[in-house]
Amino acid sequence: MLEIFSNYGELLNVDLHLDPKIGLAKGSAELVYKDSSGAKKAFKFMNGGQLDGKIIKIVIIEPPNKPNPKPGINKYLSLIA
Repeated sequence: MLEIFSNYGELLNVDLHLDPKIGLAKGSAELVYKDSSGAKKAFKFMNGGQLDGKIIKIVIIEPPNKPNPKPGINKYLSLIA
């Protein structure tokens, strides 16, 4: 996932949601891009696309309205497969 989505911009964080009982991906993840252009490009090119044979849905999430501990982060992507 990191290899694919880093093509659209600098990723600062990738959180792949795992099922704790079996240790496999639940089918969702959150990615944090350094700037909004990366998130927008990933949405444009990957929303509705396939990842490991599953169609993915991408939602762009604005950061919370609180002081950001990491300046420059302004777009999150939430992936659901």
